[in-house]
Parts: sequence; structure tokens; C-alpha cells
Amino acid sequence: MEIHARESSLQPLSPARNALLNNSGFTLIELLLVMAIIGVLATMAISTLGEIRDRTRTSRAVSEIRNIEKDIFAYASEKGTYPPDLTAIGKTGELDPWGHPYVYKPAPADGSITDPINRSSSGKLINTDFDLYSLGPNGEADPDGLLTSPAGEDDIIRGNEGAYADLAKRYGL
Repeated sequence: MEIHARESSLQPLSPARNALLNNSGFTLIELLLVMAIIGVLATMAISTLGEIRDRTRTSRAVSEIRNIEKDIFAYASEKGTYPPDLTAIGKTGELDPWGHPYVYKPAPADGSITDPINRSSSGKLINTDFDLYSLGPNGEADPDGLLTSPAGEDDIIRGNEGAYADLAKRYGL
């Protein structure tokens, strides 16, 4: 009689619970699909983070160029001439976000420019007072001063007498 009482007290399994007990796990295809989705999402996230990092470094270089430019103008206002180098305004060893020194080239007082400083593809100078720029991520400048070359297009430049400061490849050449 005891055995009969136990059997009658057992409840039948609900369909949902029965399905859970019969399901032994994920199939290999389901696992591969989830892994593929995670891989695609990770790739997109890494790509986006790289772009954000590049934009942040470019913005920081532009800001630092603007600050150096202000110091150059303050020096010129006080001394009547542009500083010969960045050391004269206390910017010794100032590095851009990529770890390269900023490049400063004042135009000669007599107006003769023989050293190749930043020029457009047509050879036109982008500044007549002084050049101030970062060598950008690749750390290279074009030997002829051309901004449109692969070596120069990633530079962060001051152009149009200071009206422009951003990537060389975005400058209206």
C-alpha cells in the first residue's frame, strides 16, 4: 500500500520542464554561430576604438599647436620678431601625441624662403609667417615640404596664417 501511495503522489512533468530535461545543450552549429557574431562585434568595436583614438590624438595635436602658436605670437609681440626656435618660448622637448617633436620653421626676416617648408601640391606656401606642425603618426615629413605626399598627408599642420589647424590631407590645397 505504501508503494501505491508514492506512485499516486508523483506529479506528471509539465511540458516546459520536460523540454528542459530532454535538451542536452547547444549544438555545434549554434555555438559556431554565436562565436561568429561575437567575432564580428569585436572587430567592429576594435576598429571604432582605433578611429576614436586617432581622432583624439589629432585633436590634442591641434590644441597643442594652437597653444604653441599663442606663445609664438606673445614672443613676437614682445620682441618684434618671431622666435628662432621653440626653445626661445620655453617649449624645449615638447612632443606631439605620437612622441615626435613639433616642427617650427620661421620665415626669414628678408622674406626669402629657401628651406622647403610646407607647400601645397602646386608649390604655394601655406604660411608666410611661420610653419608649425606635427609629423603625425608616421613621424615623417616630405623632403620637399609637399603636404600631398604620402609622408606629409598625415601631418597636423597650421595653415593659412593660422586660420587652419588640422590634418594636412584635409587642407584645401
